Order: sequence, then structure tokens, then C-alpha cells
Amino acid sequence: MLRDQLATQLKEAMKAKNAERLSTVRLIQAAVKDRDIANRGTGKEQASDDEILQILAKMVKQRDEIGKDLRGEFPPGACGQGARRNHRHPGFHAEAAFGQRSARQRLGDHH
Repeated sequence: MLRDQLATQLKEAMKAKNAERLSTVRLIQAAVKDRDIANRGTGKEQASDDEILQILAKMVKQRDEIGKDLRGEFPPGACGQGARRNHRHPGFHAEAAFGQRSARQRLGDHH
């Protein structure tokens, strides 16, 4: 289960004192918890592994868009202010949480 893997990754990042990885795992866990809370409001179960993968895919896409925005690949005004504010996490990489393979490769493993 991906939740168990995230918990393991969190502990490993703490032990290794890897601040970037720790921040990334916490960011992912917060997004999963947000989904759990939303699901609870509609009477659904906690987020499944498939939903967690969807969350990760969305986070990767957001990171890619923020990177493009920071590199100036979007025309002015094409990207919302939210992306500019979120530049605090330009280093968000799901691969930082799950190892060397890219998040897209990992997502492909589960579909």
C-alpha cells in the first residue's frame, strides 16, 4: 500500500536528515490527508492507492507547470498567481520521496 511506503519514506528521510526529501514526503502526505477529509465528507472511504497515484500525477503536473513558469516558458499572465506563490517548493519531486526513478515511471508501474 502506498500509505505504508510513504510512512517508510518519511522515517528514512528523518533518519538521513534529508530535509528536501522529508519536505516532499510531508507535502504528499498532506495532499493525501486532504483527499481523505474530502472523501469523509461525502461518505467515501479513505483515498485508495489509485487516488493517491492521481494525487501524485497532479502534483507532478503542477511542479512541471511551475518550473515552466519560473523558466519563463509561459507567456505573461498564462499561469495563475497560485503557481508563482508556490515557488517555495520548486524542488518538489515525487522521485525524491520514492527514489531515483521518475514519478512518471513509477506511475506507469501501477497502470
